[in-house]
Amino acid sequence: MRHLRNFTGILQADAYSGYNELYDASRAQGPITPAHCWAHARRQFFELADIAANARRDKNAAAISPIALEVVKRIDALFDIERGINGQSAEERLRVRKEQSAQLLMALEAWLREQRARLSNSSAVAKPIDYMLRRWDRFASFVDDGRICLTNNAAERALRGFALGRKSWLFAGSERGADRAAIMATLIMTAKLNNVDPQAWLPMCSPASTTTPATGSMSFCPGTGVSSCQAMPKLHELGGHMRSAGLSAAEKSAVTAACQELIDNFLKPSFLSAIRPTQFNYPVDILGKWLGTKYRFVQRYRSGFPENLGEEFDAPFARLDWISRNRFNIQWHRHTGAWFCLHRGLTLAEAIDTLRSDGLLHPN
Repeated sequence: MRHLRNFTGILQADAYSGYNELYDASRAQGPITPAHCWAHARRQFFELADIAANARRDKNAAAISPIALEVVKRIDALFDIERGINGQSAEERLRVRKEQSAQLLMALEAWLREQRARLSNSSAVAKPIDYMLRRWDRFASFVDDGRICLTNNAAERALRGFALGRKSWLFAGSERGADRAAIMATLIMTAKLNNVDPQAWLPMCSPASTTTPATGSMSFCPGTGVSSCQAMPKLHELGGHMRSAGLSAAEKSAVTAACQELIDNFLKPSFLSAIRPTQFNYPVDILGKWLGTKYRFVQRYRSGFPENLGEEFDAPFARLDWISRNRFNIQWHRHTGAWFCLHRGLTLAEAIDTLRSDGLLHPN
């Protein structure tokens, strides 16, 4: 816990006992406020109520727990409320939670205590119920503080890359190699946490870079207040709880207009007439579609099969992914059905020019 020695505030985690000393009221820096993760609690009930997984097991599989199934439904109702307020301010999240979540939470606690009183200690569902009820104040803290998230999934997702690569770290080559890997990971994550594009910033930290300040790369580190970092391409506009603010309406309109111009004045005249209709499916249009912050270029086909004559379907061939303010990646749709990133970090103008010139990104 050395890295949290001087930390004060909210710690969102599971019920790992190693954190207990941080919650001690006599702690010199003051106690840390605990907030437990509902995803951890839900998972234990879900395993007892997973109908699909149970069906794949043999005839000796344990029966589905109706209590666990009901708990999962009630917890999912809380998650539904959270989805509607993700990205909102802490004040707005707190207001909605007081209005909508608090009553569901009180009802869930009362129902859990009622069910637990009827169960023996050997019951499979008793253990996850005890896990929650013994720490109920820490699970319920989110209704009193809008800064607290219902889960710490965001932190776990951020660590997943390191967890997946744990065996790779065994082959750093030496202790010095491992130190270097840790330094690079620190620099990359520091840039991301400060909303700076690591690919643009890291070359400026290189000793060979002509743009690195004479005082050294550490003085050029994001978060130190050095104004030059503000000119770096941004990754995301971060919200109050580390969520992307997404593509603004003005940016989306600009992207739509540029892409539509490319479709109308280049793709359709150049490729639509040259595409040969087959006996069964033939192209009738080229168009663009938004899916979140991704703009897909698709060919629209019309079926010639007798059983579904005239039905239309779309086949994507390229995609423009918004990654930050006026920064885009270009994805190519492979014949295997998978997307492959061909170009990274382009401005909108550069992306449109690339879509026009790169033949791999054109309709077949």
